[in-house]
Amino acid sequence: MAIEEQAEYNYYHPLDHALFRALGQRLAIPNRTVTKLGFWLMKEGIGLAGNLYFEINRASDDGLIVSKKWGIIGDVPPSAATYLEVTFDSPALIDEEVRIYARVTGGTADNHIGGWGKDSDVKADEVWCRYRVATGSWEVIGGYDFAYRYTYSVAPTVTTDAATGVTANASTPNGTLDDDGEEACDCGFEWGETIAYGNTTPTQSKVTGETFSQAISGLDPATTYHFRAFATNSAGTSYSADRTFTTLGVTSSVTTDPATGVGMVLADLNGTLDDDGGVACDCGFQWGETVAYGNTTSTQSKVTGETFSQAISGLTPGTTYHFRASSNNVSGTSYGADRTFTTKEAISRGYALSRHEL
Repeated sequence: MAIEEQAEYNYYHPLDHALFRALGQRLAIPNRTVTKLGFWLMKEGIGLAGNLYFEINRASDDGLIVSKKWGIIGDVPPSAATYLEVTFDSPALIDEEVRIYARVTGGTADNHIGGWGKDSDVKADEVWCRYRVATGSWEVIGGYDFAYRYTYSVAPTVTTDAATGVTANASTPNGTLDDDGEEACDCGFEWGETIAYGNTTPTQSKVTGETFSQAISGLDPATTYHFRAFATNSAGTSYSADRTFTTLGVTSSVTTDPATGVGMVLADLNGTLDDDGGVACDCGFQWGETVAYGNTTSTQSKVTGETFSQAISGLTPGTTYHFRASSNNVSGTSYGADRTFTTKEAISRGYALSRHEL
């Protein structure tokens, strides 16, 4: 929290319901959330009735922004300037020229309260103001400052830095608190697979210029994640721009199983996907008469532990063929070990008949 004030005073001005209903200062408040407001006041007389309010309104149209009752004016201390303050129930974010003032609903010329200010070395672009009952309007007292103090908070600003330590299943988002708004902030990250995020990290208390990080785990391999830094103080929560990181893929592993159903011109090739690397894989075979293979089967989508087969035909009888299983995911293609099978020999009609006669 921070304060803005004009705390010097050498001049007293009465404040009563009949003549001047409100006294204060006209000034600009630049994008601040005002939480407290106070003035240096004094009571003159006895038996004062009515209430005392501390308020802020827009200078442009007199519209009320925030108001809080301090108490009854009879409770204002007498004889000397005393600082009195209220805390607003709902802090007000203000970014315009306003009036901050004390307002009464009672008092007379002889029994009233009054406010303190000064008549020299006044603040630039600020001026004492008062509400005159006779005209029903605000007027300024040139060359004078009303004594005041307001407490405010400013929303923080934060930057989302690049993620580090990215693996297949984990990452560490990073951020920097650029401006804490004059108070320590709770800093963390939102993250997820879309800009809806859906996950929030624990927070860390940081001040201006400090960096912060949070390790996250349990992520899916080869997946893009969105994340953004945030910082919270009494003025609210601020978010930085969205960034992304992509987890590393995990290479799959596959086993080439023995061929089955081997005939003269056909065979069934078999394989097992041992590990899909976290994502479904396209599984198939390479085959041919040498380890250069030269032929590729169609693929099937499989996940860890599933088997797959492909029938091939048009083979040459009595020939040895090489084959190996393959699996492909976003990290690339893996191959099983080479295996072989030999097609059956062709049998002539005469040889078959002779074997039958025997």
